[in-house]
Amino acid sequence: MLTIVSMSRRPEMYKNFVIETEKVLRDLISAYYVFVNDPQLLPFYKSLEISNNKIKVFNAPEDFVFKYGHDTVYNYLEKQVQTLYILKLFDTDTIEVDLQLLKEELKQGFDIYGIETYMERGDVWENKFQLYKKGVLEWAGLVHENQHFKKPHTTAILKSLKVYHHNAVDPESEKLDKTSDGFIVLKKTKEGTDSDQRNLLYEYLGYRIACENGRHDHPFWFVRNYEVNKELIDVYVKRVKKKFGIT
Repeated sequence: MLTIVSMSRRPEMYKNFVIETEKVLRDLISAYYVFVNDPQLLPFYKSLEISNNKIKVFNAPEDFVFKYGHDTVYNYLEKQVQTLYILKLFDTDTIEVDLQLLKEELKQGFDIYGIETYMERGDVWENKFQLYKKGVLEWAGLVHENQHFKKPHTTAILKSLKVYHHNAVDPESEKLDKTSDGFIVLKKTKEGTDSDQRNLLYEYLGYRIACENGRHDHPFWFVRNYEVNKELIDVYVKRVKKKFGIT
């Protein structure tokens, strides 16, 4: 009934994510589609695919997401989905679920379901519309928050499911200050850490939105983020351009 779609750069965390998700969602999950763009990690994910026939691994060159954005990846993955519903989760997520209630809520047949989600890095709860019927929406924007709806749709907020998005993996992300208008003040990251990898991709794509007219429905958020963190973001942008020969 459900296909979980993810991008992943944390092999052991993804492995544990699948194990724990299987325990709580059981027969609701038909497949796991995961995108990987690190050639050094690809063999590990392929081994998971061999050991679990629900897992399907998709991959592309390392610079692919930097060039084409999150939306390109997710829209491609979701076109391959064979189930009625898609659930978009990350390898750092854990879930809390009342399985019987979830099944009853899905039987109501809404097009899109909102999920109460705790964003650890920002220390905030948000409703994320990340469970939806295939074909109802597409992702739009270099960074993955944007949803464009293809047709009129019905929406409900799930009472049965909560997601904890543990995106503060390293000390550099555990406690971050905020500006008076709510923008996170980034800390310098150690090269090679999870937070560093995250910032290289996310802040580079955000820079393209803020400074190079990169596609997104809400560019002014990224403009303000760049104002707050310009000195550090410029370092990430320079590193990405040097690594991939971007001029």
